[in-house]
Amino acid sequence: VQAQLAGWFTQYHNRLASAYDPVLEQTVYRNLGSVQKYGIDANVSYSPIPQLTTYLFASWNHSEIQNDVQTGVCSAISAITGCTAIGQAIFAPTNGKRESGSGAYSYGGTIRGELGPVEIGVTAKRSGGRYIYDTNLPVFGGTTAAQTLLYNAKTEPYWLVNLDARVNMEFIGLNDQTYFQLNVYNLFNQFSVG
Repeated sequence: VQAQLAGWFTQYHNRLASAYDPVLEQTVYRNLGSVQKYGIDANVSYSPIPQLTTYLFASWNHSEIQNDVQTGVCSAISAITGCTAIGQAIFAPTNGKRESGSGAYSYGGTIRGELGPVEIGVTAKRSGGRYIYDTNLPVFGGTTAAQTLLYNAKTEPYWLVNLDARVNMEFIGLNDQTYFQLNVYNLFNQFSVG
């Protein structure tokens, strides 16, 4: 039996976050300023017999953006955007919010077995929902009187299952470091936002 528990803390200054923009067909970056991240990672592995190994893991993390992020400058006075003067900075309400794109938890496990020259492994991982935007708010469209929800604040949690199998080719006269291996990533074809 092997087990590990670790805590961590990171303080970022000028934290750069990226997102793919399908209109521009390129990755764009934004500066979130100061961000604090911390969490706990744990895992345990157990091998009851030499031919069977199990591995369980779990992580919890938290991030906090320390300031509101500037998103632009007022080009016109408008009550909708909150612009009271041309040239005034426009800020998104990100202070105290989580970074988007990172789930608060994940957990899962692996089981790997050997039978002669054949080795098979299955890994399953559950990832928690992720905020889509750094403001941690849903996006609405339509008019003020008749708003329509365009995007939820968070994605749904999901499972990702991977399968791998390999055969040691020594039995056909090759050396013991030669394998034929097949990997199936996302076995159940789950859709997730990364």
